[in-house]
Amino acid sequence: MNSILIFCLRALGLLLIQQLLLNHMPIGNGLCFAFILPLALYTLPFDTERTQLILCGFVLGLITDAFESSYGLYTLSFSILAYAIGLLRNRFYGREESESKQNGILDNGVVKNLPFLFTCNFIVLLAFYLIENFSASGIGYAVLRALLSSILSTLFMASFQFLFPSKRMNNR
Repeated sequence: MNSILIFCLRALGLLLIQQLLLNHMPIGNGLCFAFILPLALYTLPFDTERTQLILCGFVLGLITDAFESSYGLYTLSFSILAYAIGLLRNRFYGREESESKQNGILDNGVVKNLPFLFTCNFIVLLAFYLIENFSASGIGYAVLRALLSSILSTLFMASFQFLFPSKRMNNR
């Protein structure tokens, strides 16, 4: 229960930063943007069930859709991301390590997490841009935007991890 409360507070803070600051920073004439909201899902503990992860992603996407008036675009993207996190954390960190840990993905350090963060960011942003375009002619442009936004978002998330390290990282 404590991890869900922390998730809600963290998600609210990241949502405010995203909505009030990052969404108003045009980068590359709108070609890419920094997307830090998935950081809330990445900080959930390893032992979070996949259904809980998907539910958290769904609720986070629903709240973001309410702010953005995007009619389910973020809800679907975050649900896909939450499912991908459930699958990829075992592949990136090993089944034994991810099942035995109580801490979140980002508690392992920045450098170790960069491939995982980039992969998950690319998945959510590719889903986001493909749903947003919803045409076969814009697939290449959607992939380019997802790639550039993934790089930018991963750099922002890594800088957030340096600026605000978790308490577990400080105790090591």
